[in-house]
Amino acid sequence: MSSIGRYVKALLLTFFLTSLANAVTLDVASEFPTIQSAINSAGDGDTIFVTTGMYVENLVCRGKNLSILPETGLTDIRLVPANPNESTIRIEATTGEVLLRGLIVADGRSEITVSIDSSVVIIEQCIFSCNTPPAEPSGHTAVVGASNSTVSVTHNEFYEN
Repeated sequence: MSSIGRYVKALLLTFFLTSLANAVTLDVASEFPTIQSAINSAGDGDTIFVTTGMYVENLVCRGKNLSILPETGLTDIRLVPANPNESTIRIEATTGEVLLRGLIVADGRSEITVSIDSSVVIIEQCIFSCNTPPAEPSGHTAVVGASNSTVSVTHNEFYEN
């Protein structure tokens, strides 16, 4: 291998290890009272662990790549929107990938329950239940709606949406 090739390889390895070293974990319940407060404090590459419970909030993730996961295995993490007429989860202009795993998203009344714009998102092992759009929607309705995005929705359950 040429000296330039070794230099490029070493530079890429350094960049990768530095990004891993900068990633931290944030714990909802012991460190943060809400999922949104953890999102607000998170940096790129961080992981947010959520403790079992009901969280009444609308989540917004802008310009970050992060993971939102259950603290231990697949537990009962129920996310109910504080404002049911707005998307329960909104993900916009992420710098990398956003992973949502193990959430129960319920009782939303917006046209789009999970709204994704200009992002890469993976949604897995979540349950979507009783998310019903308004009687007279102004446009399309969907549990997961995406624009200019790459979205993977795998191993999820959908009930009464």
